[in-house]
Amino acid sequence: MVPASGFSTRARSNAILSVLRRFGEAPSNRLLPLSGFMEELQPPMPVYALMMETEAQHADLRLRMGSLQAPEVEELIKDARKAWAFFETYANEQTGLTPATVLTDETYSSTHNTLTMWDVGSSILGLVSAERLGLVHRSAAREYAERILASLDRALAANVTMLPPNELDYKYPWVIDPGYNACDTGRLLSALVTLGKSAISPAGLSKRMADLELDQMMSDKRLHTMAKGRKFPAERSHCTEYAARAFAAWGIKAEYPYSNALAAEDDADARMRLLFTASRLGQLGAEPLLLEAVEFGLSDATGYLADVLLGAQIAAHDETGAMYCVSEGPLPIEPWFTYQGLDISNRLQPWRVTAIANKQEYRTDSFRRTNLMTSSKAAYLWAAQRWHPYSAKLVAYVRGRARREEPGFAAGVFMETGLPTLQYSDANTNGVILQAIDAILTKDVRPGDNQAASPGRSVP
Repeated sequence: MVPASGFSTRARSNAILSVLRRFGEAPSNRLLPLSGFMEELQPPMPVYALMMETEAQHADLRLRMGSLQAPEVEELIKDARKAWAFFETYANEQTGLTPATVLTDETYSSTHNTLTMWDVGSSILGLVSAERLGLVHRSAAREYAERILASLDRALAANVTMLPPNELDYKYPWVIDPGYNACDTGRLLSALVTLGKSAISPAGLSKRMADLELDQMMSDKRLHTMAKGRKFPAERSHCTEYAARAFAAWGIKAEYPYSNALAAEDDADARMRLLFTASRLGQLGAEPLLLEAVEFGLSDATGYLADVLLGAQIAAHDETGAMYCVSEGPLPIEPWFTYQGLDISNRLQPWRVTAIANKQEYRTDSFRRTNLMTSSKAAYLWAAQRWHPYSAKLVAYVRGRARREEPGFAAGVFMETGLPTLQYSDANTNGVILQAIDAILTKDVRPGDNQAASPGRSVP
């Protein structure tokens, strides 16, 4: 400690500065400002730092969007046609179902025939949006929906329980895995809500739903899943919130992990608790967060998480120039599928790429760097839910690189190389892009400066 008298004359001040200078020149020492010294003693929590960064960006993350101009609408319709071409080209004529992924070459095409209920849900939502956008005639779309539901009926009849199977073959449809996935079923249920309220709703949809034995997979408001004939509580994830809202739309009450986590918008402690909860559920990506936004509308909690994710992507882009836009999706090489998102509690390496297969080679920094991608569907979801110059930039980037000559959009663009998933597309990507464009073009209310983004179609 230096008393005030130490600076009473210039000579005394220079003497003290000379001592400090010699300290600073010594290899073993570092001179820090007081704020830096305090951070060295107790570094800020990653979650707290992320919260403060989001607060600083808040006003810019919810900008008001004006009306789209005719050239913008025209480009979006072109995008929608490209996405719908995937279903027109690859849907099975008898079942109405589409392969999960398609790999094409100059001489052949290879399909992944196994569909989850998530894939089926995305196909149904893509169909509803295609009809609303005028890409398919209403009567043809209704027949298309009837074939899909008839295929689900056959799969249910062949299953050991009256539950949507975990996986089925799109051509027949045979049940490949008779298990039950609560999250994937939530996607299907949300799609059926939207289908039931659409102009192409098939007859008897409510009766079909009444026949499902979904109640038996609930206990203490917990969603349950089934594998190898054994029922157990579904693992809590970011999908739990989305699935709970989908089940609620059919009168089945399930718990919400964080919908009511924010007691007040200016409650910093509540936001911290929410971020810690979200961190424990895994990395945060555009799906199902923004799917919830389009289909049900964002809660205060999920609206804040959308701000956090968008803000982190913008900050990473500003720092590196790379087009950060993370979500889950397929890969054209092993391990074939990854979950990509923001690790809220990791400041040193915030962007995670997680494979289902538990192999050491998929947990390396090299794997993460090579496979991190700009998600095509997520770019359009951001444009539908958070209008920001970065959202428009993402759409233009994906449109320029992933709108291929082949039917449908590429799943994404690898950030390291700037190359799309060449000759590789999937039902979920194209279904979600149709859904997002439908939301963009049919919105009655644009997000305001001080309000959460409104969904394109609100489902009660």
